[in-house]
Amino acid sequence: MTIEEPDLREDADAEAQTEARGRAAPERRDTSGPAIAATVALVLFSVFIGVFGPRLGNRPQAPAGVTLVELAEAMVSRSQAHLVESRAGRVLGMGDGGSSRDDDGMSDEEFEQRLDSITDAGVALVQPADLGLEAMSVQRVRLPGGTGGFAVLRSLGQRSDTLTAIAVIEDEDRFTVYDRYGRPIAMPEGEIFSVADRVSLDSGTVEVYRAGGYVVAVYARTLEDARRIVAALRRAEVERAARGTS
Repeated sequence: MTIEEPDLREDADAEAQTEARGRAAPERRDTSGPAIAATVALVLFSVFIGVFGPRLGNRPQAPAGVTLVELAEAMVSRSQAHLVESRAGRVLGMGDGGSSRDDDGMSDEEFEQRLDSITDAGVALVQPADLGLEAMSVQRVRLPGGTGGFAVLRSLGQRSDTLTAIAVIEDEDRFTVYDRYGRPIAMPEGEIFSVADRVSLDSGTVEVYRAGGYVVAVYARTLEDARRIVAALRRAEVERAARGTS
């Protein structure tokens, strides 16, 4: 009698098929619409920040201190007030012959003494006559950014309505300017800043710079005149420093 041996390969295949059918088939999941929308929105936001982020960081910010425009407007306003008073004085001083009484100017020595007494000689001055000017008044004033001396001058020997003003203000580190990216920074020393006159009817310019512990501002009707006075003041400062070291 012949005994047949079982086919081991067939048994193994059958067990494998049974085990495969016993395992649960993986569940199919459909991607929902809100999830896709959220992913796309996140990608777009990342691109926006990457492109416009630096520009948003460099956008103009509100200044923390006093701008030079505020200082310039205050200087022009004070000069215009002095001009109105001067005109009124000439009208009241009209005599029978029709000639007006001129305002008395002060000497160069008196100009320097008054301004030096207010500023403790903190800034080297020039004689107004050397610039073709004469001083009309020197006062202690409070301007945006600090306290100091304020001088009003006019053309030498003329009753002109064209006035010049010089302000020497104690530097309280309050003046703000803008860098090339439009960000407010503290006013640096050694640079001269020009501000156009936007207050009076006639055009004018205010030149501003820092000199040691003071801020100097010069108002004139033309940019050329303002720069000429600033150049003379800075030259006087250099000469005084040279005398002090010699």
